[in-house]
Amino acid sequence: MKTITVELVKFEAAIAAMIQATPRFTELAEIIESVPGIGRTTSAALIAAMPELGQANNKIVCGLVGCRPLR
Repeated sequence: MKTITVELVKFEAAIAAMIQATPRFTELAEIIESVPGIGRTTSAALIAAMPELGQANNKIVCGLVGCRPLR
């Protein structure tokens, strides 16, 4: 269990370093993490999974993540 925990910490540090090394990702992370309840892990996952962030409008992004009500 200790080994897994140590590896997880290393992966999280590497991901954080990659985000900090890319100005666009740093800006996106700051915006995403300004939402109450959203932390570094969720922010990193959204940045990795959604290249549309920062380029698409809010309705499109909400639809992609599944939080837009259907009307």
